[in-house]
Amino acid sequence: MNILANPRINKKTGFTLIEILVVVLILAILAAIVVPQFTDAADEANLNSLKMNLHRIRQQIELYRQEHNGQYPAVDKFEDQMTLSSNRF
Repeated sequence: MNILANPRINKKTGFTLIEILVVVLILAILAAIVVPQFTDAADEANLNSLKMNLHRIRQQIELYRQEHNGQYPAVDKFEDQMTLSSNRF
């Protein structure tokens, strides 16, 4: 059998430029759909984290009030009163 007579053997296999461009276009469309969903999830996670931090601060202020005869921490000494230890309790 003559190798030159068989066109399948001489034909190079691979992807054409059009096929590659179509795949890249499909991937770009999928990325455009998926990426905004991840940014929304990140924003929602940040908001939930902020809410939880505010909840913890409220709890600590209430605990301070209960340990100090119903008095809330003073605004001008808030950081010291909330972070330093006291001899109450």
